[in-house]
Amino acid sequence: MFKMTVLTGLLALTLIDPAWSRPKLPHDLNDKEWTKLNNGEFIVKKRGVNKSAWPELTIYTKINASPKESMAIFSAFDHQKNYIPKILKSYVVKLVSPTELHTAYEMDMPWPLSNGRYVHGTIIRPVKEGSYSIDWYLVKSTAADRTKGGAIFVPYQKDSTIWVYKSFIDPKNFLAGLFKNSMIEDVQSSLTATKNEIYRAKKSDTKLLEKYIKILEDTLKGVVSYSTDESHQ
Repeated sequence: MFKMTVLTGLLALTLIDPAWSRPKLPHDLNDKEWTKLNNGEFIVKKRGVNKSAWPELTIYTKINASPKESMAIFSAFDHQKNYIPKILKSYVVKLVSPTELHTAYEMDMPWPLSNGRYVHGTIIRPVKEGSYSIDWYLVKSTAADRTKGGAIFVPYQKDSTIWVYKSFIDPKNFLAGLFKNSMIEDVQSSLTATKNEIYRAKKSDTKLLEKYIKILEDTLKGVVSYSTDESHQ
């Protein structure tokens, strides 16, 4: 099984200062960017990829929740369809191991592109100092030739988290270049929706949050925590 470890180098760089000052990140953010990040805004870094219409994105933001709470909702694969814009379906279809599974998605795409149907493999692992990491890779897709990415949730000051999200999608459709800007906007909309769902669950849906925290904890203990959704097979 081919496994993407996109953030291996990134994680080695992400060390927390004992005084809870700024953690070291893959990009050196300037003071203005740190101010925006501390205000909950997104810092977007783009890198062109040869022969791809879309760039690789690395996005930073602050979440007013713990890394465990943030990671639990982000990795709630069967729940993502309930809050992420344009995701019509999300369901687990294969368990490779307790920490690695495949999730199938259907995504609404702008005309004239047809809906994207794809399966992503994900690998969850703890890092250190209370951080959490997840990598994903492409299993199959009707819309992309290549997909890889990862995210880390790093503890920050006052029980908050710095979220580093890295993603690259190489679209199949030759018209995809026309939608590069809307793709970046869609990614930010998805991250905003995820942050909002973390806040909503923490404030008013603690049972849901506790459910996915338990799944995350069991996963990292090597306990199989998901069952496949055979109704979609």
